[in-house]
Amino acid sequence: MKCLKRIVYFILLFLVVFINVSAEEEKNNVLLRWAFIYREQGGNTIKIINPYEKLTSLSSGDMFEIYLEPVIDGYAYIFIYDSLYRLRMIFPEDKDFSDDYYVKKASNILIPKNKTNSFFLDENEGIENIYLLFSQERLLNLETLIKKHFAACGANKMTGPFCREATKRLHDEIRKILLENIGKNIVVEKMVPIAGGLRGHELLADLNSVEVTGESFYGKRIIIEHKE
Repeated sequence: MKCLKRIVYFILLFLVVFINVSAEEEKNNVLLRWAFIYREQGGNTIKIINPYEKLTSLSSGDMFEIYLEPVIDGYAYIFIYDSLYRLRMIFPEDKDFSDDYYVKKASNILIPKNKTNSFFLDENEGIENIYLLFSQERLLNLETLIKKHFAACGANKMTGPFCREATKRLHDEIRKILLENIGKNIVVEKMVPIAGGLRGHELLADLNSVEVTGESFYGKRIIIEHKE
């Protein structure tokens, strides 16, 4: 009888563990894959930054692009906060959010689209920040502040008092979103080969991207030490 009770106990224990693991696997799915790709000034060798390093050193004239491969449908927001405290959204391009701008799963996105028009580091040295936010749901409050920022800072108004205030509010919101989701959304990052499929970017197939597993949100801050 004791033996039978033990067998029943272990069967029930196995079922509880199996159900919990299955529920966790259902909750945590692969959200996206991404990579920060750069080339040194005057060089043709394509490299990626190590996402596990807290600080990446780049020099004036170095060029960079961001690769994005959503595994689920969602919304991506990517910003550059430079050494002069200027904030710019580089994705999506539509700052009014008037179009259907969500990113579709299984798409391969390179930012900027034209590989001959890569972003580059100017002569202003210091700390540069790249913020990547990906969410299954629209971040409506963030979008409202993006619109206000664009209205205050567009058309050569990058240094005015209204622009500085709008920049502070938007930057604070970005950091707030990142901090709020540290405890709520547990994510796992691992390196996997870039799937390829970007016409004219065959060299990317030899590089790795960061595969992100989580629930519904992912946020990343990339810190660049901008040297001469």
